[in-house]
Amino acid sequence: NTPGQRKPADLSGVRSLYDVGLYKEADAAMVVFLSENGNKTTAESHLLQGQIYAKQKGKYSYAVKEIEEAIKLAPSSVAARLALGHVHLEVGQNAEKAIETLNEALRLSPDNAEALELLKRARQE
Repeated sequence: NTPGQRKPADLSGVRSLYDVGLYKEADAAMVVFLSENGNKTTAESHLLQGQIYAKQKGKYSYAVKEIEEAIKLAPSSVAARLALGHVHLEVGQNAEKAIETLNEALRLSPDNAEALELLKRARQE
C-alpha cells in the first residue's frame, strides 16, 4: 500500500467491526471486501452479511436471504442454521421458522448447546 491508500478489507476486519457493534461500518467494510474480491462471495461472506443485516433496523428480509444463501453454499453449516434460527426468533419474531431451522441444526449436531437453548426459547414464544 502506498501512503494514504486504504488497506484492503478482509472478512476478519469485517467480523471485528461486527463483533464490537459497529454494524453500519461492518456493512460498509463488506462492500469494500466484495468489490476488492471481484464480488466473489462465499458461504462465510453471506453468513456474515446476514448477521450484519440482522442488526440493522428494517433489514430482516435481507438477513434471511443472505443466511439462506450461506446454507445453500454450505449445506452442512450448523453456524448458518443457528444464525438463521436466531434471526427468525429475535428479529423476525417468527418462532415457527426458528424451530424448523433449529431442528435442522440439531440434525447436523445433535448435542449443540446453542441450538438446544435457542430451540427452548423458540418453543416458549
